[in-house]
Amino acid sequence: MTQFKHPRLQALAGQAKHDIQIQNAPQGLLETSNPRKIETQLQAALTNKGIGQLLQRARKKRGLSLRAAAQASGRSASRVVAIEKADVDLKISTLVHMAQAFDYDIEVRLIAKDKTSALQTHLPSWAFTEIDNN
Repeated sequence: MTQFKHPRLQALAGQAKHDIQIQNAPQGLLETSNPRKIETQLQAALTNKGIGQLLQRARKKRGLSLRAAAQASGRSASRVVAIEKADVDLKISTLVHMAQAFDYDIEVRLIAKDKTSALQTHLPSWAFTEIDNN
């Protein structure tokens, strides 16, 4: 079995009971992948899923329908669904705009792996809004 550095990924890999079915994979994808690349892709997928779920909770807490969330964020309803379901690779700018649309600011926290220190900053969503001086 492949060994992953991150304990959560290792636990997920250890719990696999079925072969993974990959649909619509580009030709040669599996031949060129290595354990490190797969680990990076899994980490990205888990991150996108967590952020998507967080945005969905924020939207529902504000009582916004998908259509209202789409209108407020300047995205289509199908795009909002894709973000919430982690079907897209989310950009930080998209996260900022979605948070702003749901009337939230963003707090970024970097935690040392050994948990001995943390760095934190509060990023108000308005700080990322383009200002038109005309």
